[in-house]
Amino acid sequence: MKEKFHEKMWKRLGTVLGAFILLFATVFAADKWDASKYKSPEWQEYQEFNQLRSQLLDYGFPDYESSKELYEELEISREALELYKTWNFNDTEKFTIDVMRKLADQKSAPSLTGNTVIRFLKRFPGDLLKLPMFYFFAAFLLLWILFEQKNLKALLSVLLEIVLLTGVYFYLYYQGRYMVNRVDVGLWFSGCLSLLWIISSSEIKILQRKRGLFLLIAGVLLSQLLWYKDWRITTSSIPEARVAQRAVLETLGTDKEHICLSKSGVLSEIICYGPFDRMPETLLDNIYWFGGWECRTPGYTQAMAEDGIQNPYKDVIGNDKIYLADDNIELTLKYIQEYYEPNAQAVFVKTVGNVDLYQICK
Repeated sequence: MKEKFHEKMWKRLGTVLGAFILLFATVFAADKWDASKYKSPEWQEYQEFNQLRSQLLDYGFPDYESSKELYEELEISREALELYKTWNFNDTEKFTIDVMRKLADQKSAPSLTGNTVIRFLKRFPGDLLKLPMFYFFAAFLLLWILFEQKNLKALLSVLLEIVLLTGVYFYLYYQGRYMVNRVDVGLWFSGCLSLLWIISSSEIKILQRKRGLFLLIAGVLLSQLLWYKDWRITTSSIPEARVAQRAVLETLGTDKEHICLSKSGVLSEIICYGPFDRMPETLLDNIYWFGGWECRTPGYTQAMAEDGIQNPYKDVIGNDKIYLADDNIELTLKYIQEYYEPNAQAVFVKTVGNVDLYQICK
């Protein structure tokens, strides 16, 4: 009996290791193949820009007060910083790679001290209770505690998993990416799968064979109820939002006589179309954003240039062909007046759905 148990254990371990090696090799090969497609000078420049963008947008700009001398040297006002921090950074003359590098270099590296660890340990238990996905993990853990026949290996496996999850959260806390929902869901979901694997050899009948598979599928489907509402499959608000935003986007996208420059967050094709919806191929040909992940990619830059736009903040001035979709026109106008045209004025054109359109006149 004991030999049979060990044979089964080694067989399962071999299966897991084989799957891991295959997955690792596939991901490694795909990553290398993907990297080989971005060797051109244009893509290399974008890669540098995007890395700096991530350092500033994802991990924070230097504090304005403590770095005021640098901001004044770079001629970045508080209003400009507010625009950049809200993903409206596509000023190709002001927010350059050199400027971004100086801002990134100004940031001090996070210090790892005993106080850092203590602050994390004091905060982490309370933050766990704010994570809906944690309760799924806790439910599986309770199931293991109540019904599993305890042995040293299983106990060490569960403790190791808890330690590893805590360690990952400390790393995220230290790096400044703590408590991000899209990260949290993946971490705890993987934790649940690992815990299910640990207890799958138990005598709990509900976890055996077909009933165990059914429970796993049900858990996956139910877990998405714990995501942000915008990312759920079963939500009543998203279809309404999609209908409203889609009408706006399709109205602007089919007006090929005008170009629409949108502030980040004002228009969103992600809200308009779900993963299984078909979006018209040329819908976004005349719509550009003041920021975003695709901003300054070679293709995006070329498309804007073909429509006569090099710098959105500058080229919008006095161009009757361009509409500006904006939810804070005062801030945008102040920026344009400060850096490009002191006499610029914003003229309201019309409202499409819930989006206000303007033109910037001299």
